[in-house]
Amino acid sequence: MHKDIVKNIIIFFLLAIASFSVYKYIAILKEKQDLKAELSQANSRIAVLAKETTALKKEKEMLWTEIFSLKRYLRKGMDRLSRLFSKYEMVRKEAKEMKTKISLLKAENEELLEKEKEIEAENEFLKAKLFSIQEVKKAVQEVRKQAPKVMETMRDIVEQEEILQGNRGFLIKDGQPTLPARIKINVIPAPADKQ
Repeated sequence: MHKDIVKNIIIFFLLAIASFSVYKYIAILKEKQDLKAELSQANSRIAVLAKETTALKKEKEMLWTEIFSLKRYLRKGMDRLSRLFSKYEMVRKEAKEMKTKISLLKAENEELLEKEKEIEAENEFLKAKLFSIQEVKKAVQEVRKQAPKVMETMRDIVEQEEILQGNRGFLIKDGQPTLPARIKINVIPAPADKQ
């Protein structure tokens, strides 16, 4: 009996170990399947992430290319803008100079217009003076009064010119010849052509 009890206890103990082992085995198999499922999900996520990574890398390269082209475009724009600003400064200086010249020309024009008005007024005055009969008579009398003085001045001028032009018959005056210098020209015949 005692052997049977020990045998039964051993069997029971072995059955307990076997059932525990089966239970553990089933749990490990289930865990293994869960791990395989998680692994396949992780692999699919890795593949998706790899695709997304390559897409992001391509997008990054495209963005860098776009950034470089925008930088180049910006640099060209800045160069063009600086040229436009320098042209603007030149045009502004020219405009300022033109304004100064225009103001000077306006002042000069006003001055000339005033002179023109004065000349026109003087011209009208002289016309009125000369065309009135009394004024004409006065002008004739004034000319008659000045005529002897003018004639005397003209005679003095003519006498001075005659004195200066004449040499009173002298060939040499004050040690200088009064006749123009003579030029001697020697003519040498050209050699005859040999035929």
